[in-house]
Amino acid sequence: MVQALDGRSVRSVAAEAGLDEGTLRRALAGATWPDLHTVAALEECLGVPLYPPSSRGRKTRL
Repeated sequence: MVQALDGRSVRSVAAEAGLDEGTLRRALAGATWPDLHTVAALEECLGVPLYPPSSRGRKTRL
């Protein structure tokens, strides 16, 4: 996930993604697992997928 920041500061990414800076710092440090909202907000902000696709090769229905 750190590579996805592409040199941007944690503070600026957190602000742009609408996340708490401490939440992002803890996730980057590996102190906690980010929840789905956090991952989705970061993917939208950074423009890169952070969550790997299913290894089964099929879509999951909700």
